[in-house]
Amino acid sequence: MDSLFAPPPPLKPHLQPFRFWIWLQLVLLRLYVRRLKGRGTPFLTMCDARGNVWIAAVGDTPGTARPDLLAFTPSKAFQVAMGCVSPSGMGLEIARLAGYVLRAGLPCAGGLQGQGTDVPLPLPDT
Repeated sequence: MDSLFAPPPPLKPHLQPFRFWIWLQLVLLRLYVRRLKGRGTPFLTMCDARGNVWIAAVGDTPGTARPDLLAFTPSKAFQVAMGCVSPSGMGLEIARLAGYVLRAGLPCAGGLQGQGTDVPLPLPDT
């Protein structure tokens, strides 16, 4: 059976006499979304207390999802600087700096690494 003609979800008791009209509105809205966005596009319909049905949200067409603009993948240098990755294969100066950061007890994505504070942090330039 095609999902186009699926029955409506459970309705409140006062809407039961209008079940056919609510179902008909749902079918028409499904046809409308299929015509505009294509088959398989997720969408959300809402029904108010009077039996009016409308589209609340329409999702992306399958296969055309856009990448997340707020996704962040830290670079290797950032991970070394924060002490999350060992500086193997990096230069001697970077390895010394990464060890300095680890001993100072600065936070990392995985939590605090190096609880000791045997090396004081330098004063900020103001």
